[in-house]
Amino acid sequence: MNTSKPSLRPYQADGIAWLKQAERAILADEMGLGKSRQLIEASVGRTLVVAPAMVLDGGVWVDEIAKWADDPERFETVSYSGLSTKRWGELVADTWDTLILDEAHYIKGRKSIRTERTLELGMISQRVYAATGTPIPNWAHEIFTLLKLIYPDESESAPGFKAKYGSYWRWVQDWFNTYSTRFSAYEIGSLKRCRESCKNRPANDPCEHYREFVDENLAGHFLLRRRDDVLPDLPPLTEVQVKTKMGPAQKRAYVTMKNEYLAQVEDREIVAWSAGARNVRLDRMTAGLDCVDDEQLARSESVIRADNGKLARLAEDLADRSQPTVVMAHYHTTVDACRRVAEELGLSVESVDGRVASGQRRERIRRFQSGKLDVLVGSLETLAEGLTLTVADCLIFVETSYKPSRNQQAMRRVHRLGQDRPVTILDYLTPGTVDEHKRELLAAKTDEQMRTLTAAQFKALL
Repeated sequence: MNTSKPSLRPYQADGIAWLKQAERAILADEMGLGKSRQLIEASVGRTLVVAPAMVLDGGVWVDEIAKWADDPERFETVSYSGLSTKRWGELVADTWDTLILDEAHYIKGRKSIRTERTLELGMISQRVYAATGTPIPNWAHEIFTLLKLIYPDESESAPGFKAKYGSYWRWVQDWFNTYSTRFSAYEIGSLKRCRESCKNRPANDPCEHYREFVDENLAGHFLLRRRDDVLPDLPPLTEVQVKTKMGPAQKRAYVTMKNEYLAQVEDREIVAWSAGARNVRLDRMTAGLDCVDDEQLARSESVIRADNGKLARLAEDLADRSQPTVVMAHYHTTVDACRRVAEELGLSVESVDGRVASGQRRERIRRFQSGKLDVLVGSLETLAEGLTLTVADCLIFVETSYKPSRNQQAMRRVHRLGQDRPVTILDYLTPGTVDEHKRELLAAKTDEQMRTLTAAQFKALL
């Protein structure tokens, strides 16, 4: 039993008491508020934690259980992808007193195997605690699967009885505007009660119609606290946008590729984010010529030069650092290039992305958090969720994600509970390119709107 735990903050104690009373609930505290401790201390009996594989690979839940659990032996962990393996038979045959779902937005897909099996686990569990820091306005209709977990008695219709959450489309049509297209009989729009002005509100400050939606569907089963309200003593966060100019050769190559892309879009509409498409190469090129593809990077004797605008600036900033630094990028090639920068400077560095085996990911993150590395470079997909990287007081975005919430999640890996130093976020931006123009779009769009960005819309960003 852990007898040396730091005292709970008042909001954490309130959260634990609320979870115990609710039994089936969604804890939606903003990122970095210590949701895992609340979930662990609120759990009872045999507890199964389901989390993204990359979070488990990082060792987060092993560490959290060791720190906060009264009896670590009563906990087991499995990844969402692990629900589709041979281990499934053992999990569903067992009895779970508490089911914890970390990053619960992973089960938004109604027909996926992971969702079906999570719902089955929820049916055989006495308590279900779902945790997510992703704002509901970005995926409002996708909350349906969580509602089925929270209200199992309202999920199955019977003769003469229509369960509230028995039919997805009936529920959607009660709440949302729907319309048909040539691709689908039903497309889902905004909440019926929303007006045009509601669309301009930031995701973390939803309109009263979204609040009504949450109240009527989740009253007593949904808890959200905001960082500014409960952590006024968190060290200050400074965000700096750093404009990094392209070198001459980089600029010429960008303009040439941009003209080729525009000509291609004039001829026909193309899928905006197809693998290897010119728009992806354009986006990569704003970081530097050596970020365009793996072959170009492999040919370069040194990546620290003017024609790699962002990489040259990264070299300057890392050379001035005396504390551990986190560097994040969107594309794997850029991750590799950033690691090359640190290596050329003689810094101790490791990189983490989806290509790295789970055991290696866990070891590299632990080495960084224990202070054994100068720099940790990672992809946003890998590092943005569930990890604690508070050994660093600086995060450098060489590239940002096209998912607005992903960028916010990434910042909270460093600026969160447990951080005792002021934090600086450096956001590199290449002027006069898609890298600059997409920022305005990111500020005004939700994740879902950005995921459906078309080629024509990308053309407008150029």
